[in-house]
Amino acid sequence: MTTALRFTRAAFGAVQRASPRLAARWAERLFCSPPRRPISERMAAWLAGGRRFDLTVGGRRVAAWSWGERGSGVLLAHGWGSRGARFVDLGGALLASGFRVVTFDAPGHGASSGRLSSGLEFARATLAVATAVGPVSAVVGHSLGGFAAALAIEGGLAAHRAVFIAPSETDGCPPVRAGDADSAPRHSRPR
Repeated sequence: MTTALRFTRAAFGAVQRASPRLAARWAERLFCSPPRRPISERMAAWLAGGRRFDLTVGGRRVAAWSWGERGSGVLLAHGWGSRGARFVDLGGALLASGFRVVTFDAPGHGASSGRLSSGLEFARATLAVATAVGPVSAVVGHSLGGFAAALAIEGGLAAHRAVFIAPSETDGCPPVRAGDADSAPRHSRPR
């Protein structure tokens, strides 16, 4: 174990004993802050060819794009630290095959607002985007997007098919146990 990791573990332990709420906020910042990466020119060009629309989900702006006016809709949900444009190849292939394609940047990712996120917020955004564009026949989710798509389906997303590419088992943020909801990170609390 590195010295930095030892120090961080000791500091978390001390803060947890002194103030569980402060430790929860620190953990939230550490574990629920997705990395922001610049978008490639290729991805930006693909997004520029789509119709952008914005939604408000949980008080935050979610950027979304759609391509194609006809055909069955396919919703693409990206993973942690990524963006909807990451599906440039799959989205292009689906569009060329006659599908309507929809993707979005989850809260705290890409062109969407916010700095923090969680699988629950990914799921809310997935369901909101699907509702806004009308029926989708399929949803494709990668990593945390797969977890979110499964939650969205459980929450009412009516897709006939679902493809999960290396889906996450959890929402990526510190877990909420019964009785801990008041001190848990805000983005991990059930709503």
